[in-house]
This record gives sequence, structure tokens and C-alpha cells, in this order.
Amino acid sequence: MQKWILPVTATALLIAPAFAQKAFAPNRPVACQADKSAGLGWENGRWETASFFPKPDRFILVSSGKSVTPESVQKVLNEARPPNCIAGMGDGEIFCVSSWGSGSSLLFSMKTMKGAIAKLYGGIMTGEQYRDTVSVSTFTCQPF
Repeated sequence: MQKWILPVTATALLIAPAFAQKAFAPNRPVACQADKSAGLGWENGRWETASFFPKPDRFILVSSGKSVTPESVQKVLNEARPPNCIAGMGDGEIFCVSSWGSGSSLLFSMKTMKGAIAKLYGGIMTGEQYRDTVSVSTFTCQPF
């Protein structure tokens, strides 16, 4: 009767860490590509609508549990510091906003694997030399 205890215990000790690694998998990257970009550009003293080539047009977001890592969003938004991210706003939605007031934000759905990046700082500036483009870019991601 006791002959089976040692093999079963040994097997359980060897397999348990593998299940734990699967359940608590490390951060997983998703490859993202911009779909379309548009916005407002300051031209000749007024706002003009514009369509333009999105920057960045391809990037990586790293999912971490029910959110994305702030460091991966930091690279996408080209920020000096990681943004503040809030997860769970809806059905897998994540919202990240610049932590130092640059007006940049990212909204992403883990469910649909679609998102948008907004850059709004140019809308609050005054004076011709300080006006900058106000833009939004949509993107789609897939795991790899």
C-alpha cells in the first residue's frame, strides 16, 4: 500500500512548479500596429484637420495580468517616466495617462485587442510658436 506514496509524491513535487509557472506566467508581449491617425494641426493661425502617418506605427505592449506594464506604455508614448495606468474600467479595458502632464494617453482593450493613443498637449498652448498637433491614432494588437 505504501509503495505508491513515494512515486505519487515525487511526481506531484515535480509537476506542481510547472503548473505554478503557467498560472503566474511572466509578462506577455503583444505586437501592435497603427491603423489610422488624424488630428488638428495649427496652420496660419487656425486649426486645420489633418491625416498623417502615425508615430510609432509599430510597437510592443506587454500585458501583465489584467493590465499592461507602465514601462511598455512609456515607450509607446515617448515619456520620460512611466504613465499612470488604471485597469478594469470595463471589460478588460486599460487607461494610461502621462504622469507628468504631457497630455498623452493610451486606451486599450485586452478583450478586443484594439486601442487608441491621444496626444492633446498642443490644444492648451498659446502663441503661434508653441502650438502643436492634437492627434489620435488607433491601433490593433495580437499576441506573439
